[in-house]
Amino acid sequence: MTTNAIILYLMNYAHFIVKAKANIEIATTLYQKALQLGSDHPSLLANYAHFLMTYHEETGSKKGHALHEAQNYFERALKAVPNNIQWILWYAKCLKRSHKVAQAELMYRVAVDKSSGQSRMEPIAICNYGTFIFNHRKDTTKAMALLQNGLTTYPAHRGLLKNYGHMVKQLNKASSKTSQESKL
Repeated sequence: MTTNAIILYLMNYAHFIVKAKANIEIATTLYQKALQLGSDHPSLLANYAHFLMTYHEETGSKKGHALHEAQNYFERALKAVPNNIQWILWYAKCLKRSHKVAQAELMYRVAVDKSSGQSRMEPIAICNYGTFIFNHRKDTTKAMALLQNGLTTYPAHRGLLKNYGHMVKQLNKASSKTSQESKL
């Protein structure tokens, strides 16, 4: 078995252990063993960064430290493979959780730009960016336009439909509340 095959096995097994057994400790050990074998393996770096970002509390890491560490792993992975849309989206989410909103927005835009024309990833990138704009920038016009454009190209995409519906519901709720307050 090659070193690359062992790294992939350890990484995939760590992912399985987390999802099927919810055993963060064993998954952490598996990721660390894989990193000892290939500390520059892009897929390992990105997946470990995602693991740190997602399970930082369970690993015993402080949130700030785990997110900073995850950012470093994401940056190394993206330096090696700059066009991986999933990793860019994970990195943007990590930046957002670290309160680096401007950097997160930039990465969401990069994901939308790089995913253009990719039927699997473009609608996901649009969903993520539109939701970010709606929730963090409070720019409902831009967020709705982004999702409407996405729905023009991908009218049956469940994520786009769900996010668009959620935004419409939120706007209707806010509008109803404002209307009721003005009557008082």
